[in-house]
Amino acid sequence: MTIKLLITSSESLISQELLCEQSLITFGRSKSCTVILDHAGVSRRHFIVRFTEGFYVIIDEGSTAGTILDGAQLDPKNCYELGLSHEIIVPGFSIGLQNDNRPPRQERTTVMARKLMGKIFNDTNDVDHLPRLINCINKNIYYFHDDKASFVLGTLAHSDFVVDDDQHFAKEHVSFVRDISGLRIIPIIGAHILLNGREIIESEILNHNDKITLGITNFIYQDYHDDVAFMSEQITPKTPIISELPEPIFTPTIASLPKSNLSLLNNLDRICVGILLITLVGTFWIVSQLLS
Repeated sequence: MTIKLLITSSESLISQELLCEQSLITFGRSKSCTVILDHAGVSRRHFIVRFTEGFYVIIDEGSTAGTILDGAQLDPKNCYELGLSHEIIVPGFSIGLQNDNRPPRQERTTVMARKLMGKIFNDTNDVDHLPRLINCINKNIYYFHDDKASFVLGTLAHSDFVVDDDQHFAKEHVSFVRDISGLRIIPIIGAHILLNGREIIESEILNHNDKITLGITNFIYQDYHDDVAFMSEQITPKTPIISELPEPIFTPTIASLPKSNLSLLNNLDRICVGILLITLVGTFWIVSQLLS
């Protein structure tokens, strides 16, 4: 057991108990959240609880109504370390949280499995096999190392991937989580994120050489080392070189065939139609004879 939640509706006074073993637990009105809080006053993604640096933290995701932890309202985007027991208040709900301060099972299982695979293939010190995020401007590379299951990119010093551009990046701008399908990108409310040119508001699985745009900076995600990472960023000449153009492919059509060939095709059509009619008449005659 890692995080135990007792969620009580302030309207119906009905309580529900949940056990969460993920390294990232999201709370909000959106159906993509780990814990769905169905109330008009709750934001789509209201707050998160995340395991980082050996302990759990709670972060308000810039919610409209705010999050109250043990009677004090949280400052959005700041991390607050969690102890053994807390009460969290959001519109329509009171949430009792108990924390045993143990790493989540998913985190422990992922780390153990990846370390074991690293020993088998003797590549624990080889970063070429590691997924990575490449900054297309300064060429910085952020590796998703095997010893963690969740990562955060932002300007905070304790972030897994620290960027120093305060003007275009939030304190915690975007998070990444490993699951059974691969590495998943999870946008944080208020941060503008594009994946391959389209804005995303919910978590999505990343594919090799996906382009992620954060602020004015482009990143390339790679599952492994690949020299073609920056091909999409290279400048191509505006005027094509004629010698490099492919030879035109000529596809003949009926209208381009000689008249003699057209006549032959017409005759073949007539022959096929005649054979079909004879076959149908013969079949009809045989069936009528059998019935009589």
